[in-house]
Amino acid sequence: MKLIIILFMSLATCFSQDMEQGWSFYTTENSELPSDHVEAIAIQDGELIWVATYGTLSSFDGDNWEVYDRSNSGILNCDIFVLAIDNDEDRTIWLGTLYYGLMSFDGTTWGLPLLSVP
Repeated sequence: MKLIIILFMSLATCFSQDMEQGWSFYTTENSELPSDHVEAIAIQDGELIWVATYGTLSSFDGDNWEVYDRSNSGILNCDIFVLAIDNDEDRTIWLGTLYYGLMSFDGTTWGLPLLSVP
């Protein structure tokens, strides 16, 4: 029993030290993140954070969230599992989805799925 208590106290101390070192935690309760179930994350230019959740893609610049979903974008109602950012001049964001294959977004235009599962 003493070992469990010591282990718990050690973990609590580590967690509180991490909180003091500048970690930020974003949830649906304290931000505009649309879901607490995050599938993928990518960082663009070391500044803009892209977060994929079920059926949504969100960007966060450190202050503001922008959420793209089926109602306001070309994202199909699907789970996004992979995010990749093309580092050439067009800065295309590639989305790997569960049922609709590969999609792209250049910051303005949504590319149709390049591959789909019937």
